[in-house]
Amino acid sequence: MPIYAAIFAFSGASGGALMRGTLGAALMMLFLGRPYGRFLIGYGGCLACLRAGIGPCR
Repeated sequence: MPIYAAIFAFSGASGGALMRGTLGAALMMLFLGRPYGRFLIGYGGCLACLRAGIGPCR
């Protein structure tokens, strides 16, 4: 999370805003990371099927 804290601090966030922004970024990564990863796995499998010419996506 240090990169997010640095970006928020560089943009002029106050102490409270810095903490809320960093916590918000951490929560988004925590809750959205798994669904996004599953989406990428499914999409990657679909592209592999199309490249191999073995039919429609699963």
